[in-house]
Amino acid sequence: MTPLQITGLVCVFLAVDAVVVFAVVKYGVREPFAKLAAKYPPTEPAHDAESRRRQGISYGLANLGWSFTISVDAEFVHLEPNKLARLFGGRAVSLPRGALQRRSGGVMLTPYRIDIGEEIYLPKWVGRLVG
Repeated sequence: MTPLQITGLVCVFLAVDAVVVFAVVKYGVREPFAKLAAKYPPTEPAHDAESRRRQGISYGLANLGWSFTISVDAEFVHLEPNKLARLFGGRAVSLPRGALQRRSGGVMLTPYRIDIGEEIYLPKWVGRLVG
């Protein structure tokens, strides 16, 4: 094979690989968030909600660092994905505080059991506000 053919083959391989990886990651993010968003549609955070941008969460197969704006008010924990997280299928949700049960463990993120039987990991500061 000539160097040009090898370069072309490598480029084709990388392009196919990128498409497959994008599809797998998108499916791994979109499906869990679709289920969550169907149960807990987004609402507007209260005017006195504590909000932080570029926060990381983990849910399902997705570990999404610096991908969400999280707001906590008296009733909900609001998760608003940034543009990159939306590209991969992340959706805005408002989790009722009563639907979250704190679990033990977690170093950087605090695990919670959601009342639909799934676990979500949220930043430690959310745990201090939610309890």
